[in-house]
Amino acid sequence: MEAHENGKLSQNETALYDRQIRLWGFEAQNRLKSSRLLLLGICGLGAEVAKNIVLSGIKSITIVDSKKVTEDDFGSQFFAARSMLGQNRATASVERLQKLNPNVQVVVNDEYPSVNDMDVEFLSGFDVVCATGCSRSQLQTLNDKCRQAGRKMLAGDVFGFHGYAFFDLLEHDYLTEVKEAVKNEASSQSADHHESGPTEAKRRKEETAKETETKTVENKMTFASFEESFSLADKDKLQKTCEGYFVSNSEY
Repeated sequence: MEAHENGKLSQNETALYDRQIRLWGFEAQNRLKSSRLLLLGICGLGAEVAKNIVLSGIKSITIVDSKKVTEDDFGSQFFAARSMLGQNRATASVERLQKLNPNVQVVVNDEYPSVNDMDVEFLSGFDVVCATGCSRSQLQTLNDKCRQAGRKMLAGDVFGFHGYAFFDLLEHDYLTEVKEAVKNEASSQSADHHESGPTEAKRRKEETAKETETKTVENKMTFASFEESFSLADKDKLQKTCEGYFVSNSEY
């Protein structure tokens, strides 16, 4: 399945991604096709992330995971075969992951055994960094470097029935539609020639309320860094904080 020379979707790709294109359109799909993601950790959660990303039609996914496949992985990590027991978890996952979508480049990077070893230049080679199975100190370091590189970062983990998710998209521009009431001058002027009273006033109010117009408003959302997310100035807020905060705030 080769893409057109201009980088747009080929006919085969359009047919393959038909369902999701109907959801978010050609422009979004083309942006996906040119995006590169770095996945840190391909445990149970990481495997689910990798599956969805590869099926979506991203350009490439690079996996970094220095851990080896254990018996525990077979309960949630569905890419590593049992014959891969004791081997590197990222390498053991490539074959099955690649079969999901041959259009996507699936790469394993073993140059960085730890998150702390990654430099800004390396992170700059990706559009999005997604981290799983990292400690708070590792996420802090990673987020600082991602911000230096100007790259978006996502992080999360699951612990039984509990889990957490962190999103730092730096700045996000988006549009919202706002409906505003528009006074119906014609109806108001016409109504002035009729006898006024409670019934007439109610009718004019209803006619005026029906006249609305939709305007598109530009918005900007600025995301907090990982360090800022844990800055609780008011200790009373701890009583209202969900369990995910304490899970992600612990060193494990």
